[in-house]
Amino acid sequence: MIKMFDIDSTDLDSADLDSADLDSADNTYTSPAKHKKSTNQCDEDDFKDPKQVLRNLREYDILNLPHPRNPRVDERREKAVRYAAKMYIMQADDKGFAFWQVFEAVYKTRVTQNEWTGDIYLDGRLTTVENLLDRLETSIGLMSKLTSEQFKRKLEVFLTNHRFNPVRKELEVIARQFTHEVTSNRAVEPHDEFGLSEGFITPNPDGTITETSEEIAKHPDWCRLASVLFGADDALSQKMLEKWLVASVARAMLPGCQADNCLVLKGDQGIGKSSFFRILGGDYFNEMDGETARPELYRLLSQSWVVELNEIESITRRKEVEALKAFLTKTKDNYRDLYINNNKDRPRHAVFGGSCNSDEFLKDKTGNRRFWVIPCSRAIDLDYFKVNREAILAHAYRLWQSGFSWQADNQMFTESEERNKEYLEANEFTYPVSRLVNFLVDRIGIENNRQKGKYPDRVNYDGLAITASDLLTYGLNIPIERHRTNRHNRKVAEVLAELGYSKSRKRVDGQRAYSWVKEGTNNPYLVTPQDIRGANLQF
Repeated sequence: MIKMFDIDSTDLDSADLDSADLDSADNTYTSPAKHKKSTNQCDEDDFKDPKQVLRNLREYDILNLPHPRNPRVDERREKAVRYAAKMYIMQADDKGFAFWQVFEAVYKTRVTQNEWTGDIYLDGRLTTVENLLDRLETSIGLMSKLTSEQFKRKLEVFLTNHRFNPVRKELEVIARQFTHEVTSNRAVEPHDEFGLSEGFITPNPDGTITETSEEIAKHPDWCRLASVLFGADDALSQKMLEKWLVASVARAMLPGCQADNCLVLKGDQGIGKSSFFRILGGDYFNEMDGETARPELYRLLSQSWVVELNEIESITRRKEVEALKAFLTKTKDNYRDLYINNNKDRPRHAVFGGSCNSDEFLKDKTGNRRFWVIPCSRAIDLDYFKVNREAILAHAYRLWQSGFSWQADNQMFTESEERNKEYLEANEFTYPVSRLVNFLVDRIGIENNRQKGKYPDRVNYDGLAITASDLLTYGLNIPIERHRTNRHNRKVAEVLAELGYSKSRKRVDGQRAYSWVKEGTNNPYLVTPQDIRGANLQF
């Protein structure tokens, strides 16, 4: 319980108050009834009313720092407020709780925390928890009455209510900077009749009504931004860049929204691909390698807005394609912070970009929709981007605010898939496996004719049943021990899939086995090693 407290003349002297502020008769503060005092003078109730003590702490800067809300300080008044705060704590039944009330009153409107990095700011300047506590203790001349655990627990709740999203804050500031008034004329509508009759609305001579509104300025080069920045003059590249920029705004404003497309800048080394992402992300740009399961990566993502996949061709070669796709698709990450016991879901606020030099950096022939590739025909105009970054982001913010979709539509999806075919990794087995399969298909007709003479009632073979392992071993002369190590099986499987075959378990010649069979095949011919050797094809 916080109780009322008294301040005698000795206490007031220790607070360095001027004796003129005291009534000579009883050595107490002069009441307002006795004489009118200036707004800078002390009121006795300011020291005896606990609520007023805390209000004074919020109003006056007792830390001796320039205060944006009260730049003209009154040193005598501040000393009195400091001393009142000290007495408030010392005479309280629960001194720990009273100390926290003073801490909260002093810092409530002045301390913020970056929710991405955990950095703490006092009046916009970087500081530490230790510095905050030390400033207050020094100011009131009293050490904290809370245990470390109590202070840590109370501070965590306090900071939770004072956190800010740094990129959201930046984007909102940028949007305000590029907001201007616009006027437009419109026809009179039924709801205007009252305003017209009462004189609140004045019509123009032509009978229209002029309205004033605010809007964010459009960037003059927005519709050709891909060309200006990257030298990419095609409509698809422009659409990719537009949607990705709007997605970057959406991820900052609405963490956890779906934004799983990776903008890939394809071009020569040294043209500024990584620098583009670095400039856009600013303080919240980061890079990641190919490992997508490390806890350290998720902590990095929690502090990032724009993340570049370093040398994306090596990532897609080293990492399983499905794992990478799943990683890009995530809208939240679940992990445990250092020194905290429980895992926690954290909505993603980062978008992904990539840069590559190779012409063959995509490995999955069917799952590349997440990669939006823009071919850069020249050096990226980084000077232009530095100058126009904020105006470009303001335009992207405007589109996001208007409900612009940053997802690919069907036409864009189809066009992107077609473009990505140009960047698929070449499969050295495409030609030999195709020739082998075509040879074996021709053998079906020969085998059917041979069997027909012996077994007139036998059902003809209508396709092949073949294994990738047999093709590798007996057709391409690759030993079994090298099949999985060099991923040869996967490459042969890709060719068979392109030829219309799928892996299934069917009964062939009385045996059930996994083989590659074309859809719709009812009576496949089981290809033997002898059949493959018989092809005798030279590659």
